[in-house]
Amino acid sequence: MNNQPLLQIEDLSIDYIIIGGSVKAVRNVSFNIYEGEVVCLVGESGSGKSTIGLAIAGALPEN
Repeated sequence: MNNQPLLQIEDLSIDYIIIGGSVKAVRNVSFNIYEGEVVCLVGESGSGKSTIGLAIAGALPEN
């Protein structure tokens, strides 16, 4: 098995721009995913799971 991660996320932070300011959706998230691992993002509603997934997929709109 390769010791290099297939995916490496370091200090991911995402803000959504709204009228009058911004919303901090994700703050300083870091993790590695290695070959053969099964990974699940778990958290309460509104905790940023979908935002992290969209960021990984490159599907977030530019601000």
